[in-house]
Amino acid sequence: QMDTGYLERSCNYRNQYFKAHPPQIRGKYLCVYCGRLLPQDKVTVDHLYPVKQVRNSPKLQRKLKRMGIHDVNDPRNLVASCQKCNLKKAAKTGKWIFYGKIGQSVLLWRIRKLIRLGLLILAIYMLYRYGIFSDLFQM
Repeated sequence: QMDTGYLERSCNYRNQYFKAHPPQIRGKYLCVYCGRLLPQDKVTVDHLYPVKQVRNSPKLQRKLKRMGIHDVNDPRNLVASCQKCNLKKAAKTGKWIFYGKIGQSVLLWRIRKLIRLGLLILAIYMLYRYGIFSDLFQM
């Protein structure tokens, strides 16, 4: 049985998202899929569980109901995204739902940034340690 609360995208879901979710870092939002920092005017508000998929799937409707979400436009089903990631995700579910859920964690993106910085430092150290820098810069 289809639930009419899941049938349509509302005209004010973007405002609902911003009302329920303040900026995360220095007045900006994180794209949940790639971690890019975005000013509010560059945020594409994405339905984590896509409207089209939920509209056509009683199974997804039941899942959202179990999560306490009775409307596809509920702020808990909305996430910040950059335009590029939003176009890639489109109406997909699967791994995109996982990325969207874990990507809401600011801590995750900070840890990821630290790991990448550590790997860069390690790579530079290894190049230095094994004399590759001196080989590169000899004429």
